[in-house]
Amino acid sequence: MSNDISDFTPFGARSRQELQIFTEFFSNKGTPKTVYAFITSKNGKSLLDVKHLNATVQSGMLVSSSYDNSSGEASHMDLGYPLTTVLGTRLFMDPNFFGVRVEVEDREAHNGRRLVNVSDLRANQLEEIVLAVMACVCPFMACGASLGGMFFLGFRFGSILAVTPFLILAIGVDDAYLMVNAYQHITAIRKKKLLKSTLNEELRYRITYMLVETGPSVSITTITNILAFGIGATTPTAEIQLFSIGNAIAVTVDFIFQLTIYAALMVVLGRWELEREFQYRNQSNWIISEKVTMRDDRTKDKKEPFMNRLMKSYCKLLSSKLVSSIVMGLLAVYWYFSIMGTLRIKAELRPERLFLKDSPIIQISSFEALPQNNGRFSTKFWLRDYETFLEQIEEAEGNMEDEDPTLNSSRSSKHSRNELYEFLHWPEFSFWNAFVQYNKSSEGEGHLTKFIATTAFHGSNLNDWSNRANLLGEWRKVVDQFPHLNASIYLEDAKFLDLISTMIPISAQSALFTFLSMFAVALLFISNPPVLFVATFSILSTSVGVFGMMSWWGADLDPIFMSAIIMSIGFSVDIPSHISYHYYQTGKETNNVVERLEKTVQCVGFPIMQASISTVLCVLSLFFVDLHMSRIFAQCMLLVVGIGTIHGMIIMPVIFSLIHFAHSSWKSPNSAISS
Repeated sequence: MSNDISDFTPFGARSRQELQIFTEFFSNKGTPKTVYAFITSKNGKSLLDVKHLNATVQSGMLVSSSYDNSSGEASHMDLGYPLTTVLGTRLFMDPNFFGVRVEVEDREAHNGRRLVNVSDLRANQLEEIVLAVMACVCPFMACGASLGGMFFLGFRFGSILAVTPFLILAIGVDDAYLMVNAYQHITAIRKKKLLKSTLNEELRYRITYMLVETGPSVSITTITNILAFGIGATTPTAEIQLFSIGNAIAVTVDFIFQLTIYAALMVVLGRWELEREFQYRNQSNWIISEKVTMRDDRTKDKKEPFMNRLMKSYCKLLSSKLVSSIVMGLLAVYWYFSIMGTLRIKAELRPERLFLKDSPIIQISSFEALPQNNGRFSTKFWLRDYETFLEQIEEAEGNMEDEDPTLNSSRSSKHSRNELYEFLHWPEFSFWNAFVQYNKSSEGEGHLTKFIATTAFHGSNLNDWSNRANLLGEWRKVVDQFPHLNASIYLEDAKFLDLISTMIPISAQSALFTFLSMFAVALLFISNPPVLFVATFSILSTSVGVFGMMSWWGADLDPIFMSAIIMSIGFSVDIPSHISYHYYQTGKETNNVVERLEKTVQCVGFPIMQASISTVLCVLSLFFVDLHMSRIFAQCMLLVVGIGTIHGMIIMPVIFSLIHFAHSSWKSPNSAISS
């Protein structure tokens, strides 16, 4: 398993080059590590009290080899704040003492907290129980096969892939609902009519009908999801690439499993059901005709007229001018808030959301002159102590020269060669060895090849990571003023900050190309321009609504939300594609808009509601994990399902009726919409 924070950084980001330079400074001995000791007072008060600081040293809590066996106060150290003096060297202690309460959050995902919705129209039948269970098993099988294959081929496991099973479960269950509903629909029709002469012929007829009815819808959703995640795989962020590749493969495998394993299971269970039907037909007390139905359907027939009347009333209501006007007015308000929310979204990055929780020669003073710098005492720069060391040496030599003038030439010659070497081995300056790279030639002369300096910045506005990104840009401008020095900036958070400036353009490009891909796929299956327009409009409206509502919900544009954007566009195709395709097919039977809407709702309305409810129940389990990634994906899924269902069951029928009314009015000014 690999969860490197640099996986969220674009490949061409400047911070990657800066990290490489910083690593080379330490002779490529691995990624630089920093150890922190967090110390708090027992009484909960400030640690800046001198008594508390002395107690810290006395108790051995100061992490330094010099105090491993310390039992008393150090006489050579003047402990103060913000400056502490050790052997005459002043150290800036502000970055090392601060008041922080660290709350350890439980970010462990409990595997047992999952809600699985099993919808079964007739739970007393074993066949349908098995179908309902396998509708959930097949997506998990697809996840296991796809992710397992990825890991076998050398892909790493990132924590973002933990969301994949939930996404594939939602897709797989949706497809299963469509297939089961289509099979039940043809079964109900065939029970009222004469069956085929043989069981195999009847079974072949029903399975063929089911695949013809659901194949295009399932194919549209699969292709669009694969394209959406495929476009996400082209982004320059490693973690989003991994997420997109994993989901694209999982969607493909799930599609194959649905048409092979799940369809084969339906054949086996359908054969059992047909065997009973043929057995009933051969009994003397059962007469098969177009007027006599089987006993199991008598109760259902009593309910069908009510359901038919309800759907007719519902479709007529949506087709009325008053309701259409109200819906379009509400749609305009929805679009206003969605667009405003999309425009106000801010590119922001906080590293804690991603987990279950410098040269003096180039004028160090240029950095210290920046408004948010703490000043020269916050800068760890070896050259200043070296200058102090030289002054002390010169002063000592001057005193010795006054006593013995003959020592001048010999000592000056010696120190001219070894001053830096002696400086780095002087007790109070020996710690500077970690800040410089010093080579000594065979002649005894030393050469400084590389060095590093640090400085501190502060400001309440730096709590906003976008402001930190701006500050990093100012630092780089200072460095770029001295290209001949080959200087570089290193900041641990640069790998995050470089991502902030790329998130908006990358997200916009990915969304645009994904939307165009969705349109191209819909064009392959739906050739009718008005229906294609409604489908495309619904996809765009759902996507914009998700972006805008997530902004109003408090989400910032970060790598997790970028991944969720790609997922949302792919999922926003599902419901509009089902409604549009079936409405397009009904045009071959009738031109009456109410009848076409009624047939469409009968075919896919109930599966859409089933899939929506089961998806909501599925993603609700993600809210039990106190993790930003889980919460963002859960929120996006809820919005996609909710907004998509409203578009599919209300807005799209209204637009279809308005287009039909406009077309009828254009053909005949005196005609009105059928009712």
